[in-house]
Amino acid sequence: MHLAPDTLKSAMDNEIHSLHCKGQCVLLIYGQCHNYMDQYSQLGYVYQLSGTNCIEIIIGTEQYHKLINDGAFFLIYEWARNWKNIFADELELPQNIAKDLMNSQHKYLLYLDTGEPPIPEQLLNEASDFMGLPWKTMNINSNNLINSINSSLATI
Repeated sequence: MHLAPDTLKSAMDNEIHSLHCKGQCVLLIYGQCHNYMDQYSQLGYVYQLSGTNCIEIIIGTEQYHKLINDGAFFLIYEWARNWKNIFADELELPQNIAKDLMNSQHKYLLYLDTGEPPIPEQLLNEASDFMGLPWKTMNINSNNLINSINSSLATI
């Protein structure tokens, strides 16, 4: 649903309301996925993990900022699978403009490999060619996510 923020907001609103009606608190394991994410924490029964986006939440703030400063453009499986839809179809960026844009801000594409599904090498090669950036992989685990969840649960 990252590619459909209005749909994501609607689904989240419905689920949060449903859980609240059952007397439950909610811990959002999301970053700033749509424009209204900050409004949830104002409800008093909704809590959110610390982190701007899912990448920062998954790899940790220090590692996230280091990689951003190194020039990484992050890709997870869903984004790698949908890069063409985003750049070529949704944004309607011609290849030369996409290359200029990406190269002005980034040095490489960094695919975060969770181990499943397999690394989509063909898609990463196509994205690399279109954007004019080499790609690398980084193996990740769930340790930062688990620690963040446990820390947040301890404060509820």
